[in-house]
Amino acid sequence: WVALAYLASVCFLDKWTAERYKIYLKSQKRSKYGVSDKGSRTWKGVWNGREHKIVFDSKAEMKRFCDLHMLYTKKKIKNLEIQPRFLLFESKETGKCEWYVGDFLYFQEGGWFCEDVKGVSTQLFISKWNRVQELHKGVRFLIVSSKHI
Repeated sequence: WVALAYLASVCFLDKWTAERYKIYLKSQKRSKYGVSDKGSRTWKGVWNGREHKIVFDSKAEMKRFCDLHMLYTKKKIKNLEIQPRFLLFESKETGKCEWYVGDFLYFQEGGWFCEDVKGVSTQLFISKWNRVQELHKGVRFLIVSSKHI
């Protein structure tokens, strides 16, 4: 039985050309959402005195982080945070909360800024975006278009 299974696998592989196998491998790496592979969205470096390896949701988000990280190391901005959470709603009966999660939060002369890198804005994002601006007036919320990074 084992010899038969081995023979069948060898015959199957022999029918594939090198080109067809390359096409197959490329098709296996694609995300259904069009997101790049993790390697091209991963930042490796020193941040706050420690080694980090951060995988971002998009290449644009990673590029924006690199820009902000440079400003942070040059002390142009302070208190750089990734994925800051802002409370939108808390149910008194169930205790469940609804959150807005931004991409970056930092302090610059003049106050706090929260950035969200967006390629496409969904209806859910727009409703949370409007709500977070109403509730958290001490923070300036900015949308950074992925097309302009």
